[in-house]
Amino acid sequence: MSHANARLTPHGRWLLVQRVRVHGRPVAHVARELGVSRQCAHRWVARFDAQGMAGLVDRSSRPHRSPRATSGEQVAVVLAERARARCGPDELARTTGVPARTISRLLRRAGVPYLCQSRWHRRCCRRLAYRGRRARGPADGGWSRGPGLVAGCSTTVRGARRRLRVPRTTVPRVSRRPGGDQHTGGGQR
Repeated sequence: MSHANARLTPHGRWLLVQRVRVHGRPVAHVARELGVSRQCAHRWVARFDAQGMAGLVDRSSRPHRSPRATSGEQVAVVLAERARARCGPDELARTTGVPARTISRLLRRAGVPYLCQSRWHRRCCRRLAYRGRRARGPADGGWSRGPGLVAGCSTTVRGARRRLRVPRTTVPRVSRRPGGDQHTGGGQR
């Protein structure tokens, strides 16, 4: 798919090629009609000559190879260590030797949820463990992740936390008009 500011879509490129190759018109004239540079028009005609209709379609901008990408073995080690130790990217970076930012990216890509961060939530998890209820973890058949759930805990963050009561305050309306709030719409008095 062409980007939003592209002058030529695949159909426009086909029109350009038709006008140049079939009708025999000069490339510079066709380029001016379609609102592109002469070099751009020559490029699309050359691609059509080399590849046919496939040359007029948008190509992917993804690189052919990524030599510095994290290897599959390293990814497996990071995910296994996360499942075993249940610690954050900084701790995983110390144990695995992979940078913490890379670990964060790998965990997001693998769909691994965040660990419990809030003090209130850790206390809640401890309370549940004391009562004999255990949160489902990777060893129990997967991460528990539902609406409002934090990984490794079976309580909802929104529902169980006591809501803070914020007093309502009223803010007086301030007018920008020269007369202040006395302006009634009937002209200045």
